[in-house]
Amino acid sequence: MKSRLDLNLYQFLHCLYQVQSLPKVCHELNISRATFNRHLADCRQWLGNELFVVSKGNYQANVFMRQLAEHIQTPLQQLEQAQQVVQSQNLQGAEYVINLINPLSYLLTEPITTQLWQQPSEKSAPVNMRFIDWSLENIEAPQNGHIAVGVSGYPNPFNEQLIERKLGALPVYIYLPIDHALATQDQVELSEVRDAHTVRISLGAYDNHAFYEKIKKAIGIPLTQTLTVATVSAALEACVQHHLLFIGIQVPKYSQPVGVIQKPLMINQQPMQYDVGMHYHRVLYQHPKVVQLEQVVAKLLKQIGQ
Repeated sequence: MKSRLDLNLYQFLHCLYQVQSLPKVCHELNISRATFNRHLADCRQWLGNELFVVSKGNYQANVFMRQLAEHIQTPLQQLEQAQQVVQSQNLQGAEYVINLINPLSYLLTEPITTQLWQQPSEKSAPVNMRFIDWSLENIEAPQNGHIAVGVSGYPNPFNEQLIERKLGALPVYIYLPIDHALATQDQVELSEVRDAHTVRISLGAYDNHAFYEKIKKAIGIPLTQTLTVATVSAALEACVQHHLLFIGIQVPKYSQPVGVIQKPLMINQQPMQYDVGMHYHRVLYQHPKVVQLEQVVAKLLKQIGQ
């Protein structure tokens, strides 16, 4: 085995060890099949070992490769995170970039702003904040001088570069036209709206219908989503104008249009809840500003959920 190996080849080996597939490696590293074959041949020559056993397109690491992977994973991660680490060490005057999904933005933007501006900051100046539509790219690769976090439903299938923490849960409600047959009940069981037509809110980049799929998987109740709109206010207006039902988290009474009534939504006679979490790049873990924001959001969720 020769003493030096190109760093890119270490990255190639680590990727192949994880995904075990030629097409997936080519996609992850943006390389051609010819480059894949050349990299693998170079690695085998440099290390004097076959490294992988190939069967039906699946690349299984041999003992040598499994041992090698244990030693190269951490250094590669440290190199990949080097820029973010350096940036995170100088964030005293950094700007919060808070990625929120639409329903939570409607509910949390003003309270978060109020809470953070009430707390002392450098030179008694207000904390700089920017609330934007949720984007995984903004969270995985924050710009210099930004503390980028996401707040959304919990949990999520993020990669190992992100840390996700549950901060609380919010009750789920159903919003009905005031003349709907269920409007006179104190609460509504989800099974009662099995065949009802509903309006839902687009969540932009976060929009994978995960919440509705979770309902279906948990209790086998599909929801008929007749209309998708961009905002909470548009969803509530659709309840009035088109006699649709809207399932979501709390909307302040002063924001509800005339002709809509809010009822607690139940599953098997238990209040339905929406778990909420915060996620961010792991280099920001336990950073004082992130801890501060976590505490603020957790406190707000507890207050809203009471």
